[in-house]
Order: sequence, then C-alpha cells, then structure tokens
Amino acid sequence: KAQYTFLGYDSCAHVAEETKRANVSAPIGIILGIGMSALTGFIFIIGLLFSMQDYDATIASPTGLAVAQIILDATDKPTAIFLMTLNCVCCWFCGYTCILANSRSIFAFSRDNAMPFSKVWHSIHPRLQIPLNANWLACVLYCLLALPYLGNPTAYTAITSIATIGLYISYGIPIACKLMNPELFETPGPFCLGKWSKTVNVVSVLWICVITVLFMLPSVMPVQATTMNYACVLVGTVGIGSLLVYVISARHWFKGPITNINESEKVKLEESLLAAN
Repeated sequence: KAQYTFLGYDSCAHVAEETKRANVSAPIGIILGIGMSALTGFIFIIGLLFSMQDYDATIASPTGLAVAQIILDATDKPTAIFLMTLNCVCCWFCGYTCILANSRSIFAFSRDNAMPFSKVWHSIHPRLQIPLNANWLACVLYCLLALPYLGNPTAYTAITSIATIGLYISYGIPIACKLMNPELFETPGPFCLGKWSKTVNVVSVLWICVITVLFMLPSVMPVQATTMNYACVLVGTVGIGSLLVYVISARHWFKGPITNINESEKVKLEESLLAAN
C-alpha cells in the first residue's frame, strides 16, 4: 500500500532528545524525509512501470515477486540479483529506522511509567549511551508480528494495515487536540506554518480519517475467513483496551509526560521562544 511507504519519518521526532536544536532540526528532518521519499519513490515506480513487458506474466511470475520479474525481464540475471540485493539492503535500513523509532517510543513510555516493567526499558547502556533494552524489546516484537506471515500471507496485509492506521491515528490525535483547543497553543515554536497551520491541520485530520477507513477494507473479493482484513479487529481491540486501561487505572496516576527540565529552565526556554518570534 502506497500510504504505508510514508511511515517512519516521525523517527526525527523520536530522536529529537538526542539532537541539537531539536525544535528546528526535527521538523526539517520530517519534511526532508517526506520529500526524499516522494521523489525517490516516484522515480522508482516510473522505472518499474516503463520496464514492465507483460502484465499477466509479471503477476504470475515463478519468482513469486512481481518486482523481481520486472527487473529480470529488463536486465540479465546477475544484474537482477544485484538490484534485488540492493533492494533488500534498503528494506533492512527501513526496518532499522522502524526499530529506532519504536525503541525510543518504548523508552519514552517507560520514562513516564506507562509500560510494564518500566525500569527495565527505561535504562541507558553505560557504554553505548542508548536504550539497549528497549531496542531488544522492539526487535522481539517485530519478530513476533512477522511470524503469522509464514502461515497466511493475508496476515501481512493486516499487519501493514494496523501499523499504518495506528501510526496515522497517533499522528492525528495531537493535531485534532490542537484544533479543538487552540487556546492551549498560543506560543508558536521557532518552526511554524503561520497562517497555513490551521488549514494544514484540518487537511491532515481529514486525510487520516479517509485512509483509516480505506485500510480497514478487505483487499480481495469475495471476503472469506482467510482473506478478511482483520485490521479493524486489531485497531478496535487496541483502542478499546487503551480506553479501558485509562478509565480503570491510568487516569488516577498518569499526569502526562515527565519533563527533563526544572521550572527555571522552562521559563528561560519560553522566553527564548518568544524572543525568536
């Protein structure tokens, strides 16, 4: 799914605490990530489409991979193997980026005591200076999510769908909160869209609503037990489970993210932001 390829650029936000001038560097990194993904993805897709020689033969490729068959038809076998190996390397880097983002999310939730065994995941390796335990937990979770694909390829569709839906919903919630409570965001940061901010926010929320519905639809017809898109079940389970946890427990002890600066540093930060604007 095309929208799935536009995930992961939020890694810039997850590693913001590890960068200098994060209030500017993180949004610039996100914009560059989106721009480069769009440009390189467009070039890649155009190249594939112009290289396709027989649609039916490509779909029924004995390799099991339409992309591999297109490259094989357009080049020779050694070149096709090299290009597919390069593609696998790119996929590895993509997975590495996802692990990076996930591990930082686990670390952040653990710092706020919102994860089981938070002390384990909220620890920094003394030599590497990274949340190593959170990294390993992210790796294990990824492996567990990939296992269903071995038994049923439809599971891959459900996994990519829930990953896309879940991440975009997490993007949309703070945007929607800002639209509903604009008075809480009176002081803009050094990176601001100005008068276009509200328009972009509204379009973003509407687009997230559209793709959430689309990604819950089945990919083939007629719908059977083996071809059903179970993303709606998984998203609903996570949503209802999170709501129940909040109502029963979290609302009594969770007071929001734990800050890393004291009150005087916070005042100085706000003054510097005001001065910058």
